[in-house]
Amino acid sequence: MAAAAAAAAITHAEYNDRTEALEVAEAFASGITGKNVVVTGVNKNGIGFSTAEAFPAATRPSSKSASTRSKASFPTVDYRPLKLDLSSQKTVRAAAAEFLSWAHVPTVDMLVHSAGVMLVPERTLTADGVEMHLAPFAEMPVKVFFLA
Repeated sequence: MAAAAAAAAITHAEYNDRTEALEVAEAFASGITGKNVVVTGVNKNGIGFSTAEAFPAATRPSSKSASTRSKASFPTVDYRPLKLDLSSQKTVRAAAAEFLSWAHVPTVDMLVHSAGVMLVPERTLTADGVEMHLAPFAEMPVKVFFLA
C-alpha cells in the first residue's frame, strides 16, 4: 500500500502521450527556474529538442540549459552544445571534462535523459564492450553524473 501511495505522489494523471513538453514545463516552472539543465538526445525531430525548447519558454528569462538550440527565440538563455555519444566512455569523459571547464556553471541540477538507440537488429557491443542498448540507457547516464 505504501508503494502505491508513493507512486501516486509522483504520478501526474493529467499528463499523457498527448501532453506537450511546454505544458509540463510551465506546470513545474518554479522547480526549473534558474537551474542548470542538461538535456540529452537533442535533435530537431526528437523529444529532447522539444524539452530543451520548453524549459526556457516556461521559465523566461532565467533558465539555463546545456543543450543545443537556436538562441533566436531565447537570447538570455545560455545554450551550450555538448557533444556526447553515450555509447562511448571516451566521449562521455571528454564531455564531462568540457562541462567541468565551464566555470560559471558549477553544477548539473537536472538531467533529462532522452538519448538512446533502438531497432538494432542484432546484439551489438560498443567499443567499450557494453551492449549497445544498455550503454546509453543505463550505464552512461550514471557515468555522466558521477564524472560531472
